[in-house]
Amino acid sequence: MMVVFANNQVIVADAAAAPSVTITTDPVALNGFDRATAVTVINSMFGGTVRNLMIQGQTSNDGVTFLNDGPAKMYNLAADTPDRVTADVNGGHFRFMFTFSITAGAGTGAVIFDVHCKLDHK
Repeated sequence: MMVVFANNQVIVADAAAAPSVTITTDPVALNGFDRATAVTVINSMFGGTVRNLMIQGQTSNDGVTFLNDGPAKMYNLAADTPDRVTADVNGGHFRFMFTFSITAGAGTGAVIFDVHCKLDHK
């Protein structure tokens, strides 16, 4: 099953007010799937002197309380080449947590990105 978790998603961070901004996607029922292959494209990343987008998969048994599942992936620049990561997922529901941060005192920064994920069986 292919799920679009982010399509031209924009996150803006202001170093003075909120140097780190975190959002989560809506959860998707795994329905027995136990592997996720995420393809990420960073379309644009600008502003600030140091900027990072962290993408973390999360699972839950009840759809309410989520725990990090697998390692987080960090991006610090835009790239035309899609990045593919495959990981085991264990639980009833799956979502992503995205955290964009810039160095304090560095103005405003933003990132625009896509995350499409194939859920399947090992």
